[in-house]
Amino acid sequence: MFEKYGVRENIDILHKIVTEAKARKDVTKDIWREDLQPEGAVCARTIPVLEAEAAQLEETLAQVIIFVHFWDELLNYTYQV
Repeated sequence: MFEKYGVRENIDILHKIVTEAKARKDVTKDIWREDLQPEGAVCARTIPVLEAEAAQLEETLAQVIIFVHFWDELLNYTYQV
């Protein structure tokens, strides 16, 4: 059964992950404070990412609008001639 499910390999992988996590914990300083709410921490990380994505989407939308106007004018010109 151990061979069928690769238990030894999976335990080795788990051990490696735990060891790396402990090493990172020793290196990084925990910045958690008692007055820090989880929602605030999540927003602090998430909002800048979402704002960057929104800016990129706005830029893409502006390009699409220009493209649509170009083709609309081209088609209207073609049908008028």
